[in-house]
Amino acid sequence: SSSSSPSPSSLFLSLCETIRRRVLDFYGACLSSYFRAVKLQECKLSDSVTIPLRILRILVRHGQVYAPYFERWFITSSPPDVWWSFLPQLFARLGHSSKTIRDLLVSLILTVAKSYPFHVLYPVVVGAPPSNPTQQEAIQKIVQSFLNEGNEIECGEGCSWSKLLSSARMMTAELSRITVLWEEQWLTSLQQLSYDALSAVKLTKSEASKQTFDSAEKQS
Repeated sequence: SSSSSPSPSSLFLSLCETIRRRVLDFYGACLSSYFRAVKLQECKLSDSVTIPLRILRILVRHGQVYAPYFERWFITSSPPDVWWSFLPQLFARLGHSSKTIRDLLVSLILTVAKSYPFHVLYPVVVGAPPSNPTQQEAIQKIVQSFLNEGNEIECGEGCSWSKLLSSARMMTAELSRITVLWEEQWLTSLQQLSYDALSAVKLTKSEASKQTFDSAEKQS
């Protein structure tokens, strides 16, 4: 009967879900191949940049779907030599809206930091902008993990991570104090607030248009 037949919208949603699953299957196959190539160090010179960036792209876009694979690979078999040059990209994505993806990025950064602690030191000391508390929380998690482990870092005379971190923070603070003017600090803060305000207005307009469209659909 016509009452039991699926509606066109249901058929369309079912088709979209089928296509999405098919695409994710292809992403899973690509991810497996990328992991194997990176682990075996079989990347060509050009692919040594392309493949990690593609892995990072899949992580950011579909990390929740493949979280178990990423977690197992980042912790057990991810080579730090491949990722240390991509630390700026990893730190830039610590403000991701998904906690699962943020935790995966933190795991990868910690894996790299155990072999290349000095490469992680600068972004950890500089931290995230004050307007991004999510990114700040992720960076603090990285710092706390190292402080809890208490690993020794060979830096000439053998100093602890906590001592090195505090010294770097003190030096950065003093450099900022003597080089950055108050006017520059205020200008940076005002620019950030202006950007946040424009983003909030844009989001509000988008939500309002969605509500108007939904109301029009219900009335029709």
